[in-house]
Amino acid sequence: MRYLHRTALACLLVAFALASSVKAQVLDQVPADALVVLKVKNLQDVSKKVAKWAEALGLAAQVPEMADPLASLQEKLHIEKGLDTAGELAIVYVDPGENNPRPDESVLVLIPTTDYKALVANMKDAQTEGEVTRFKTPEGGTDLYAVSRGKYAAVSPSKDILGKKAAGVKLAAAAGREAVAKDAILWANMPALRAKALPELQKARTEIDKSMQQKMANEPQAAQNYAPVLKTTVAQLIGLAEKFMSDSEAATLGVNLGDAGLSSTLLTEFKADSYFGKIASGVKNTDKPLISGLPERKYLMAVGASTGSKAFSQAFAEFVDPISKDLAAAGDEGKKLSAALDAFKSSFAAMDSASFGYVTPSGKVGQDAILQQVAVYKGDAKTIAASQKQALAGMAELMGLLPKQSGLELKFDFKEGAQTVDGVKLDAYTLGPDPAAQGAVAMQMRQQMQMMYGPNGAGGVMGAVDDKTYIMAQGANEKLLSELIAAAKAQQDPLAKVEGVAAVSKQLPKDRFAVGYLALDEVLTTVGAYAKQYGMPFNFQLRPNLPPIGMAASTDGSAIRVDSYVPLDLIQSVVAAAMQIEMQMRGGGGGGAPGDGGPEGL
Repeated sequence: MRYLHRTALACLLVAFALASSVKAQVLDQVPADALVVLKVKNLQDVSKKVAKWAEALGLAAQVPEMADPLASLQEKLHIEKGLDTAGELAIVYVDPGENNPRPDESVLVLIPTTDYKALVANMKDAQTEGEVTRFKTPEGGTDLYAVSRGKYAAVSPSKDILGKKAAGVKLAAAAGREAVAKDAILWANMPALRAKALPELQKARTEIDKSMQQKMANEPQAAQNYAPVLKTTVAQLIGLAEKFMSDSEAATLGVNLGDAGLSSTLLTEFKADSYFGKIASGVKNTDKPLISGLPERKYLMAVGASTGSKAFSQAFAEFVDPISKDLAAAGDEGKKLSAALDAFKSSFAAMDSASFGYVTPSGKVGQDAILQQVAVYKGDAKTIAASQKQALAGMAELMGLLPKQSGLELKFDFKEGAQTVDGVKLDAYTLGPDPAAQGAVAMQMRQQMQMMYGPNGAGGVMGAVDDKTYIMAQGANEKLLSELIAAAKAQQDPLAKVEGVAAVSKQLPKDRFAVGYLALDEVLTTVGAYAKQYGMPFNFQLRPNLPPIGMAASTDGSAIRVDSYVPLDLIQSVVAAAMQIEMQMRGGGGGGAPGDGGPEGL
């Protein structure tokens, strides 16, 4: 989008004002070499929805044009005739070609019209020569060109673009459904984009290899042991990106402005018989609760996923195995790191599901951790426990390889059976500055870590509750650990009783393999509360019991999609709080303190 300079933006402004649709499909008029297409299903309907949201958010009072965006633009541009304001619009970015010095001109806008001649007659300084009409932008500076294309007016700052054949684009199955369902959709032509991306990935591989060789020349011992590992890691990462580009058929981002919230879907569709296509087809969705076993607390964020699919574990193993092999050949230290990487792989393969959340903190800075994470894993708890111990041993080895700098040395300690809570033995680890380190730098680091992770610094505990349940926690006191153990045994759903979560969940796909909720109100209230402890008051008031932002990941045949939903109630309250803060900064006062009529959260 950085290539769309003033000329193209002016063209888009005109197009948005004029755009409308008849029953003709706008995608049928798109050139085959289109790289990206933005399609709006019905501009009149979208305009009404934008106006409704502007009214709900108080924007219409400040910007009267938002009360009817489409009509306001038509009035401003003096467009009266030839328009059907009830349908589709397409804004197309066409491949500019290697020798085109003006990629900003590679824009085509398709405007549906009931009368093409009447439409172009509205344009400033319109002059028709043959099939092409030349006219000025609303400011009267740049030339734009238009031709009749079926039921549409094709507009571009480039006459050459208008000469391209309208072969049309055919969306793959899942992408096609998105184009019908969403108010607006951004579609990326992955086959066309891969022709440009794959050579760039090859260049990146060469440049990274060259850079690594130059750096390793100054460290011959490290080069001897770890140069193959780094080279393999880079090759695996770039190879994964190449597979993604080669396997992708289409990528879309669709948006719906609903009466109660904003829905969006990010989707990538792959060839059915490709590497990523087989992964997507192998992941099974479920309509069962995915977040379970966590304590009934307020959460800043909570996530749950079904991880038992062989497609996930096989893909992870294929990625890490070559790296692990090279590590094993890199001396004693490398062998330990290889074992740790294999342990992560074994742990992942042994899990059937995972749930984790960040608990809303309420204590004072330095007394309770700001970051309090709890997690529950279902599967082969014995294998998970053994793998975690081996992985943490590798973590200690890795910390020893990091460059040493006075006052900044980090020490990693692991102790088996360090703590017993409600009959459950828990291993523990700590990470922080060496306690023996002195000086201002080490002291400052300790203070910062205590602020984030509590008086004991960064660290956590973990252990098997039973044969099929394994828990982990960071920054948790003994009371929270006790609640976590009880909840993990009961496998309770901590969010089932939260009304706002249930309402948001209904707006997401019922069948999914992962789901998450972000309590933005809890996050903002927590930030405000801790900011006040540092003498930085953020006096704002959020409405109580606000629903969270919801996200869900699912598969649709050989496509992977991520859906999200942002409730209008939440947006309204956050916008109002932002306005309160702005007024305070300007000396206008207003707003309540955090916690006054505070939110329920998750």
